[in-house]
Amino acid sequence: GKTALLTRALARLLAGTAVAWIAADEDDDLERLVECLVAALEPCDPPWRSAPERLAARVAAASPPQRLPLVAEMVNTLEATGVAHGVIVFDDLHRVADPAFHAFLRLLLERLGRRWSIALASRVEPPVPLGRLRAAGELAEFRQPQLAFTREEARRLLE
Repeated sequence: GKTALLTRALARLLAGTAVAWIAADEDDDLERLVECLVAALEPCDPPWRSAPERLAARVAAASPPQRLPLVAEMVNTLEATGVAHGVIVFDDLHRVADPAFHAFLRLLLERLGRRWSIALASRVEPPVPLGRLRAAGELAEFRQPQLAFTREEARRLLE
């Protein structure tokens, strides 16, 4: 349900909206997910200031305070792309157990400009500041009640 809804919602966005989709796996850590993010952004031709193929290793090797300028570099690169709007999707986020990735994601959420949005699809509430995002009006949530099929929808699906 969650991935299908997200796919349908993204299809309704304005033409030209860039989508970078990262599907998380059980063993994914910060380095692997940043590698996936860099690869997913490649069609947008981001103007990286440093070598993108080394960015994931640099982020993973950095201490938490050292990650802040690396996240800032990513955000600045995203803002410098030629896309009018973009969405970064982290699908199946419930599979990610690496606290370093969740800390990275919090930094990214805090600093990302209005040109880019982040969509998180998870079976559990992600460890990011949802309350702050709710209060700022920067969060759209779809929980299980909104994702459940009605009997009629389930019947049509099975036809």
